[in-house]
Amino acid sequence: QIFAHEFRVFITKEKSFAVLHREPAYVVGDGLKSIEQLANEESYRRLNPRTNCLCEIVLDLEAKAYLRKRGLEFCSVPRKGEKIQLRGSSNIKCGGMPTDVTDLVHPSVIDICHKALLSIPGLPYAGIDFMCSDIRRAQKSTSYRILEINSVPGIGIHMAPGRGKARNVAGMIADLIFPESINKMEHKKWAA
Repeated sequence: QIFAHEFRVFITKEKSFAVLHREPAYVVGDGLKSIEQLANEESYRRLNPRTNCLCEIVLDLEAKAYLRKRGLEFCSVPRKGEKIQLRGSSNIKCGGMPTDVTDLVHPSVIDICHKALLSIPGLPYAGIDFMCSDIRRAQKSTSYRILEINSVPGIGIHMAPGRGKARNVAGMIADLIFPESINKMEHKKWAA
């Protein structure tokens, strides 16, 4: 078992990459509203209008059980500024928060993920679920874990994250398929 933060590293065999920090769904208390009210308000804000990959915060049996273990219910009222995590997993479809951290990543993380990608013959790109305590620091064999190498990663979370810069991972994939069309300046303009 490792206690760390979860990241999604999209990487290609050419070492193009984008990185997200994925947090489980949460609400921040205002001292007045219940967890359920806060989650409903946040869900409405995320979807009206929908401008990124954020989904509604799901208040299901899993969230209920997670809160109950912490002595909370959907009707509990968190203190002003108190952050209440609603589940253990960072699943974006259940309300997780993806934040782009591509510009903060230590090169060792990219080297590790690139090596993992190349360990699967013929795989041109992947989404790698990577856990570590600090993505900005050099990684040692004891400081990180790879949870999954996803051969069909979602790209929308990188192209329209909940917070941070948009990354043109579709362009990275197109460059693999059509290398003659590569124009690095176009990628830079798109992500700016």
